[in-house]
Amino acid sequence: MESHELLEKLIHLKRSMGNIYSRIGISGSIGRTDLIILMLIGENKEISPGRLSEITGFSKSLITISLTNLENAGLIKRKRGTDRRKIEIVMTKKGMEKFNRIREKIDKNFEKLISNLTNEEKESLVKCVNNIISIVEKLK
Repeated sequence: MESHELLEKLIHLKRSMGNIYSRIGISGSIGRTDLIILMLIGENKEISPGRLSEITGFSKSLITISLTNLENAGLIKRKRGTDRRKIEIVMTKKGMEKFNRIREKIDKNFEKLISNLTNEEKESLVKCVNNIISIVEKLK
């Protein structure tokens, strides 16, 4: 396979995975960016806006807008650390409930997506993805 063909396949996969939230009906009243941020906060329990920007590659202004949306929806709150200059983002009870519902839907639907793969194919896929991640990390 030519490198441009592989790149096209990866771009197609990225688009397909990017639309998965819409396809499984969990985005609803929350935008895709807000949903990505919410899921990262839920997985990390407490995280700084700067770290969210690093992980996602989103600009700090986009992170700020998303955090404001999530805070206005009552899903997260910002808290100052012992160093008053640092802000940490944490889930509210309402946010954690939403996170858990979304995580459950994602898990169920992802299981459906990979159910036709054999264990050998799943292991091979994980190995390939890990190799790609390693290569991309070295390029940073």
